[in-house]
Amino acid sequence: MAIIEENVWYDFQNKFNKELQNMIDKLFEFYKKINDNHEIKIDFMKKMFDALYDKTLMKTR
Repeated sequence: MAIIEENVWYDFQNKFNKELQNMIDKLFEFYKKINDNHEIKIDFMKKMFDALYDKTLMKTR
């Protein structure tokens, strides 16, 4: 790799890793909000189930 390409690669890696960590942090916050509140968790699960179940039924028709 040329020096310029290496520099760009390292900058890219750094930015990629920061963004990936930001995504993980945000998803963990989301997970904690849902997992720490049983009512919200059950409601969220029911809504996801209903949406997926309805979508599956539409495919079989």
